[in-house]
Amino acid sequence: MKGTGNFSEEFKRDAVTQITERVVDTAETGSKDYIIWDDKLPELSLSVFVSGIRSHRG
Repeated sequence: MKGTGNFSEEFKRDAVTQITERVVDTAETGSKDYIIWDDKLPELSLSVFVSGIRSHRG
């Protein structure tokens, strides 16, 4: 997807079985914000921001 500057449209879907403390601790920051989705609980996600802040939803 070409970047639009809209965080909700720019995300990365990783194959993660379950978002655990280890996944949160090891999620790397990059040049863009992204979201990791939990495969078992589709409503659960982890947002990783360029600033290094991590936030979960679900």
